[in-house]
Amino acid sequence: MDFIQMNDLKSGCVKIKIADGMLSKVYDWKDYLMNHKDEVLQSLRQEGVFIESVFLDKQEGENFLIYYMKFHNSEKAKIAFEKSDLNIDKYHAQFKKEVWTTRKELELLVDFINFDS
Repeated sequence: MDFIQMNDLKSGCVKIKIADGMLSKVYDWKDYLMNHKDEVLQSLRQEGVFIESVFLDKQEGENFLIYYMKFHNSEKAKIAFEKSDLNIDKYHAQFKKEVWTTRKELELLVDFINFDS
């Protein structure tokens, strides 16, 4: 990837509350993704997503997923996901219905990419 493409990337981060009693499904989802890594990467390519990291935040009896992404166009990524016929995307859509309760976009304060390392 050349400098101009990397320089054009946008960043996004969302915090998603996990439904009560669904933490085991989160770990099942993680295992499923890890076991289908090639299809996950194919999906990310279709969506124009270059980085997708998901963190688990456990606090005061509540659990959250923190999604961090780098992409060119979030709307195109969303449309590509919704139109996808990949099994991994169908699985993920079902996971979202069952496990996610609320979704909050986090405010980006700083975003640096070091091209010299």
